[in-house]
Amino acid sequence: METASEAKSVAGASVPPHSDLEELVAALAAVDRRVRLLPARILRRVIRRRHQLPRLRIQLPHETSCIVSRETLLEIVDLVELDQPADSLPQTLILLPQPEADDFPATPPATMLTRYWRLLFHSRVHLWLEERRASGELSSAEVRRRLEQIGMPRFNEIRSILLHEGRLAAGADPWSALVEFAAVYLELKHFASGLLPRFFPAADDDIPIDAVLAEMIDSDGLYAATRPRGAEPPDLAEGDDGSPAVLDPGELPASRGRRMRSLQAYRRLLDRADAAAARGNLVRSCILLQRARQRAPDGAQHRLRNALRGNIHRMVLALQDVLGFSDSEADSWRESISALAARSAAGLWSSETRLLFDLQKICNDRQRNVYALDVWQWLRTFGRRPLKRPLPWLMEVLVFRHLQAAIRRVAAVRIPDNHRRTLHTILHQTAEETEEQLRSRLRPVIGEALRDAEFLPADTVERVAFRKLVEELIDRILDRGFLNLGDLRDAVARNNVKARDLSGPKELVLGDQLLRADRRMAAALDGVYRPGESYMRAIQRLSSLAFGTRSGRLLMRYLVLPFGGAYVVEAGVQHLVAALTGEEPGIEHMTTVLPLGIFLLLLINAETVRRGLVQLSRSVARAARFVFTELPRRVMELEAVQRVLRSRVFRGLVRFGVKPAALTALIYWVMPRLIGNWQNNPVGTVSAFVGANLLLNSRLGRDLEELATDWIGRAWHWVGVQVIARSFWLIMDVFRGALAITERVLYSVDEWLRFRSGESRVALWGKAALGVVWFGIAYVARFCINLLIEPQVNPIKHFPVVTVSHKVLLPLIPALVGVLELAMEKGLAITVATAVITAIPGIFGFLAWELRENWRLYAANRPPLLRPVIVGKHGETVRRLLVWGLHSGTIPKRYAKLRRAQIDTRSDRRRRQVRKHLHALRGMETDVRRFVERELVWLLNEAECYRDRPVRMGSVQLTPNRIRAELRDSDGAGGILNMTLHTGDRWLLAGVNGAEAIEERSPAQVEALAAAVLGLYKAAGIDLAHQEIELQLPSPTCLYEADERGLVVWPEETLDTEVHYDLDNGPAVPRDRDGTALPSWPPLDRSRLLLKENPVAWERWVAVWTALGDGAERDAGRSAQFEVSLRVLPEPAKAGQDTQPYHPLGD
Repeated sequence: METASEAKSVAGASVPPHSDLEELVAALAAVDRRVRLLPARILRRVIRRRHQLPRLRIQLPHETSCIVSRETLLEIVDLVELDQPADSLPQTLILLPQPEADDFPATPPATMLTRYWRLLFHSRVHLWLEERRASGELSSAEVRRRLEQIGMPRFNEIRSILLHEGRLAAGADPWSALVEFAAVYLELKHFASGLLPRFFPAADDDIPIDAVLAEMIDSDGLYAATRPRGAEPPDLAEGDDGSPAVLDPGELPASRGRRMRSLQAYRRLLDRADAAAARGNLVRSCILLQRARQRAPDGAQHRLRNALRGNIHRMVLALQDVLGFSDSEADSWRESISALAARSAAGLWSSETRLLFDLQKICNDRQRNVYALDVWQWLRTFGRRPLKRPLPWLMEVLVFRHLQAAIRRVAAVRIPDNHRRTLHTILHQTAEETEEQLRSRLRPVIGEALRDAEFLPADTVERVAFRKLVEELIDRILDRGFLNLGDLRDAVARNNVKARDLSGPKELVLGDQLLRADRRMAAALDGVYRPGESYMRAIQRLSSLAFGTRSGRLLMRYLVLPFGGAYVVEAGVQHLVAALTGEEPGIEHMTTVLPLGIFLLLLINAETVRRGLVQLSRSVARAARFVFTELPRRVMELEAVQRVLRSRVFRGLVRFGVKPAALTALIYWVMPRLIGNWQNNPVGTVSAFVGANLLLNSRLGRDLEELATDWIGRAWHWVGVQVIARSFWLIMDVFRGALAITERVLYSVDEWLRFRSGESRVALWGKAALGVVWFGIAYVARFCINLLIEPQVNPIKHFPVVTVSHKVLLPLIPALVGVLELAMEKGLAITVATAVITAIPGIFGFLAWELRENWRLYAANRPPLLRPVIVGKHGETVRRLLVWGLHSGTIPKRYAKLRRAQIDTRSDRRRRQVRKHLHALRGMETDVRRFVERELVWLLNEAECYRDRPVRMGSVQLTPNRIRAELRDSDGAGGILNMTLHTGDRWLLAGVNGAEAIEERSPAQVEALAAAVLGLYKAAGIDLAHQEIELQLPSPTCLYEADERGLVVWPEETLDTEVHYDLDNGPAVPRDRDGTALPSWPPLDRSRLLLKENPVAWERWVAVWTALGDGAERDAGRSAQFEVSLRVLPEPAKAGQDTQPYHPLGD
């Protein structure tokens, strides 16, 4: 047993005697004498100095533990802070954070020991692997073999997770990342295995991670060896999203308890419950019965339970009649609804009650017809058109919407896990069946409306695009419950089925194809499709003149956009300068507008200029990065510089000269501004310098400096990263969300004013009268919010268009006042004129943002090359889904939120968050499935060679950095093709796995598949294809990954030799990590390697698939390579092949 003094020495810090701390320290010392507990502030200092990180950096790698040598520790920490002699320290130390004083009362001793057992186990894994590497037991070849077994895309994903979780330093080499992964993985496996599948989704693949790590370390033995005496066994289910069991169906909620019995209150509640049940409001009746049970005498409990069961039985029968599930499934429904009803007394706004109301609405919407009350049409036709018009489509959409709402609420309800799983399964299955039925009914209706408007596909590609257009419109209906002209316009603009140019004045007056489709959709989907308002139709007519005619396009491209844009930019810059300096810059408009307009003219119309500008921007960025980042780093890494920085003279100069002088200068500058009569003088300056020296070089001063540095670093991180860097997209998201909420509220009122069968004639005429008033209110509200208010209060839309419009129009107020004075008094005229002129610029801001999509409506404006497309309903591309950035990385950010929520799932709130994030990931998985299906599978099945053997989608898997999709034969026979899209630093890579499946297909099918895969890569914005990389590398066994600049290749059997290929500019010449050319290694053909260097022309794409669809497989398939020998498919498997190439995507 350790003595108290020994325990104190192990603590490694000067702390008051504390029995709990001493017991913790003694328990850890008994397990490993190398353990030292340091205050978190000192531990952060050690980590910062060990990794040579800036003082203001707040995100430190691996800040929960650190392994250092004695010499390194003594260079960073004073002996006074350690409170023990240097010779008592072992050669290697394991530093752990000392618990805070308030941790002990809140944490049982056994739990505290388990927490430090976990930290010690993690550190010992590090130490074990580092010692084996140092002794030569783990050679570089062995490490490489482990990386090959894991696969570099998976390993890069693991490294990215560790980096974003603060477990790894930026720029860590593969060995450091492998060690940290082993430590974190084994820590989770032994202490919180419930976290593993979602912390490292890649480890849940077909790669046996446990077997790979078992060859490196005996984790079971280490787990037992690091356990302190008295530590409780870890809760392996930590991180599970389950919830504890709640009350059985029919029991009172424990949180409410038994209220004071009152026979009068009981009878009143019972009467209200019977009345609600008689009206068909079974959920309200259940709530009242539950409350009545809290007031009821003991003899009435049996009656109330029977009444509850009767209501639940009626509700299940109603749901069965609407949704059509079987009698066996009805039992599951009954159990789940009973569990929800047991919680319904908690209140009308509880998740359980709202879920029950959603289920009840499903029945009501299916059983009660919905009607529109159109008073204006009834009056205009003198009663020939009926006052109430049936809306069958709205009824079916509402049923599905309530099902979706119920599915979302399942994550938040407090019922036992088995009931939640059952409820989610049956709701999800029912929603899928309802969705498929609704889609099958909507497809011909929407397709016919579009064809009536002359949106007619002309070739194979456009046939697939037309099918995609219909499905995307249905997606929008199912997601929001309605469609409008803006949704239709955006869908057509993003699609490959385009509108033709205006045919003449008649079409301009009567409406182009989009406006005709607007009318056809409004008639065909009455109640679901809302036709465009008059101002939206006027905007569309205006844009069709500018974008849908040859003369309009010439005028826009060569005059309005370049020179009008130059004027707006110039005026906006002048406005900013005037706002910042208080003076108008004396610059003539023509001296800046004309050259800027010519520059924009070239930029808009010359592809060469655009490419040159991009290359110039990259070169400037790289030069700036080299000058301000790379060059200082290289200089600082020079041995001579390091010797100077580590010398006593330099450190003394900084400590006793530079730092005190900086503080003195700050005092010299600040004090006169704080104290008016303060006078700086030499004596005061010297006194301040001496005082700063005494303060900064005392222990108190060093502690204060450290605390201030931490505070400034945290403040800068929060302000610089969280506020400034994300402000643009935050503003856009806030205003977009506000508009969506406003639209949803207006539509909800429209929906409430619908007449439903079973309502009285009083309700009919009351809703009809309110509908007339509400029509005007809603119209004015939409016009004012969308055109006048939002573009002016949104700072992103305000500058520069609205700003310049204000500058141009505000001087017109006196002239307008003069005109208005003819009809009103002067004060009122000034008010009206100011309001009108001030509001008009918002219209220009609205037009500038709204007309961006209108350009792409017309076939004449189609991009000449295939480009990335939108994936899902939130407007992300594949790059924005996968690549982490300020407003991108939707999938990895969602996984990061899931990991944080799973750390502690003992509270209901945390468990709800876990289920919410899982639901969001399932939605993204659906979006990705639709993307691959619509961009690849549908097109591939149009080829003649695939009509007898079509393909279908298999499973889709999302992990933080990867998308993996399966392609299978529709009949289930044949091999499986696995397609993987993943990130490598800033690059997007893709590859196809399944050589056996390729071998089974005919040459024509392989060629068509290659064309379809290349098209998908273009739609996803892929930068590099694995098959092409492997074709160009000198050996099929080369290990490689993508870094910030290009490719890093390990051509040998070890990790000792690195070959870097820069893919940004010029030829991809092999270089070592210091930038020295390696003439012994072959260069790579950058023009073939990068997909952006191999554009696919739209006309060529159409010709290829037209030929494939007509059956000219072989000739068209050969041309599907688009005159570029890009390899996008694996080589077919060859019998007797000896050399097995490295497969980065796994087998």
